[in-house]
Amino acid sequence: MASILVVDDSPLVLNLVREVLTEAGHHVVTADNPLTVPALVRRNKFDLALVDLNMPAISGDTVITILEQADLLSKRVVLFSEAAEDDLKARAKACKALGYIKKGTEAHLIKEVAHFLTIAR
Repeated sequence: MASILVVDDSPLVLNLVREVLTEAGHHVVTADNPLTVPALVRRNKFDLALVDLNMPAISGDTVITILEQADLLSKRVVLFSEAAEDDLKARAKACKALGYIKKGTEAHLIKEVAHFLTIAR
């Protein structure tokens, strides 16, 4: 069982992802405000974090850059978005994210999370 942080401004997405990943056997913590992420990461050990790219307060790639500079969750953060794949790929590379997951089906999410958990260890 992995501990996964999911950051998204949509309560619907947070609830769905929490349900899917919990059913897959993971412990899931959610945050609807990206500004709370550094404090959450300091208090908890996460194996992986999924961070939405497009949020109103601060973009996901900026959150990842902040975490990287503070040496928090280094190399264990993935962008998670509905954005175009080319944009996601470029922004994940620019902010030094582990990679990206395009929002889609539950099966796709479970498969991609398992893949990134393998890489992040």
